[in-house]
Amino acid sequence: MKEKDILIAARPDQSLQIYEALCDQQKLSFQFVSFKVIPKWLKTFLGNKKLTGVGRNATITYWGTFKHLAKRRFRFRFAKYWSDNDILVHKIKAILSRNHFKIIHFWPEHCGGGFIEKYQNEHPEVLVLADIHMPHPEVVFRDMFPVYNKYEIDIKNCDLTRLCKEQKNYVTNINHIIVPSTYVADTYKEIYPNKVYHIVPYGIRISDKYKKTYKQDVTSFVYVGVIALEKGCDLLFDIFKNNQSLQLHVYGTILDGQKQVFESYASIPNIHFHGFIPKSEIQKAIRDFDAGIHLSRFDAYSLAVGEIIGCGLPVVVSDKTGNKEEIEKYGLGIVTPLSIDRIEEAISNICNTEFYNQCIDNIDAYLQHGESSYGECMMNFYEKHINSN
Repeated sequence: MKEKDILIAARPDQSLQIYEALCDQQKLSFQFVSFKVIPKWLKTFLGNKKLTGVGRNATITYWGTFKHLAKRRFRFRFAKYWSDNDILVHKIKAILSRNHFKIIHFWPEHCGGGFIEKYQNEHPEVLVLADIHMPHPEVVFRDMFPVYNKYEIDIKNCDLTRLCKEQKNYVTNINHIIVPSTYVADTYKEIYPNKVYHIVPYGIRISDKYKKTYKQDVTSFVYVGVIALEKGCDLLFDIFKNNQSLQLHVYGTILDGQKQVFESYASIPNIHFHGFIPKSEIQKAIRDFDAGIHLSRFDAYSLAVGEIIGCGLPVVVSDKTGNKEEIEKYGLGIVTPLSIDRIEEAISNICNTEFYNQCIDNIDAYLQHGESSYGECMMNFYEKHINSN
């Protein structure tokens, strides 16, 4: 049995920042397990920049990749009743049969079946971390229920109802939970008050499109993301509908099942729908506007908000957005409750050029200071735990 430091079993999201950070250091030994990725040599051979490649100490489940894509992306009829909540377990079992780790950091939505929980009970010396990347769905659903009723949304078929069922027992028997924001931790504490919560933010990174730009007039706002009630787009569009002196530019598509809610806004002259554009182009588009706005009813840590700030734009965000902590702490914009009066007040304040340009200075100081990346922060977390035991 080989002794190693860290096993990461993850979907290929922010976990790839952790993987790259681990690859760039020599202190910690590790194994990374994932899906929807390919070997780096194959990526180089194919010459496709959109594919995600992994190299050393990485294990890929190709069967898990097929199951996930067939069910979630392509939605093949034959895969409708397949489950992808255990697609990493087979590889995890094989790795743990040959290795002993000090830390197991896993994404519960793809490590189901109870194996991790059983391993935790049999190996209490191992720190087992469940990575949670969204607020608790039951808490969120409670807040969303009256909104769905108002717009006559079929609750039985909405994604949030599905998540409530799928994630009901994700972390019931796991003692340690790692989350990207205090907001997410607070929603989980309502259900699981006695667990240990570790908060490691995803962070805001400077864009190669960043430019410090003062403004004499602030009138144009940008929203990036799916157009949905969950993202507070009904509130957003109503506010701009009633404030014709301001311009709102929207990059994203309407969530399935909510077209009837939002299609009428297409005729509003100061709301401009640009549709979906590739991630490689969105940062260039962001730079054309004055400020970002994100009124989500729940968002663990908005990567879109991070991109907007990383391009140099102040933001108005809801108090249900995980990034609010950095925004308030460093003065990167305004955090507002989700009431029409308070949102309009926040927009008015960000349009004040003196306040706006102070935010520009704050963003520049924050980005130029070079806050640690998410991957670096996780390295520090791992090292701190290992060195203390």
